Amino acid sequence: MKLRKKIDRYLDFTSQEKIDYAITAIVFASVFFFFLWRVTPLTYFLAFQLYLSLLVASFIVVGLFVFLSKSIAIYYDYTATYERWTTGLLIGFFITFLSYGFVPVSFAGSIDMKRIPSLGHGKIFSGENKSELFNTKLLVLATLTFFGIAMQIIHSIIGMSFFAYLTQITGLVVFLSILPLGKTFGIILFHTKKQSYFLYGSILLAISALLIVNNMYAVYIGLPVGLVLGFIVQRLFAKMTR
Repeated sequence: MKLRKKIDRYLDFTSQEKIDYAITAIVFASVFFFFLWRVTPLTYFLAFQLYLSLLVASFIVVGLFVFLSKSIAIYYDYTATYERWTTGLLIGFFITFLSYGFVPVSFAGSIDMKRIPSLGHGKIFSGENKSELFNTKLLVLATLTFFGIAMQIIHSIIGMSFFAYLTQITGLVVFLSILPLGKTFGIILFHTKKQSYFLYGSILLAISALLIVNNMYAVYIGLPVGLVLGFIVQRLFAKMTR
């Protein structure tokens, strides 16, 4: 089945997924509002304007996270169901609030992947393949990292603060998704391939940390390292689909 047909058939969002997505995006916007508010003197109007910009940026980044996860999973014959991590969101919000925004914490949620039986092409699958799970989730985070780097480059050229917000929120999503906690991608990556997790995870953690603080070194380091990482991931997928 061609990719477009698979996406048309299986890339649907349930009502619960839409609710989870909206809640997660709102929490991300609130967390980053606290993060920026502590160093930016704001009137009520400017505070509203800032929060609205962060809300739009959060919906874009979290939406991209969910869309990539579902699309890539479908491409490799899985369904993907998005679910917010309520405990993580609550803990993150309180950490951010109690630290007066100095430590922004929020979690993008989890993606539950299941094999699509009708797309097995005659093959028998006993369950989800660990390598496929690892590579799919790694590709999502690597693609998000490239998106963050692209937003950083655009921000450095035109200086529009909205692209800085996209950069920072993307960095936060990737950074916290790498950590092996609760319902994050990191917990799956860690348990499926520990050695690869520490290699790729450390690279993505370093780049995403620079994105969070909106540092141009994310571009200088991220582009060459990211190209190498992308080549490795591409080779992994090539082997997986032979």
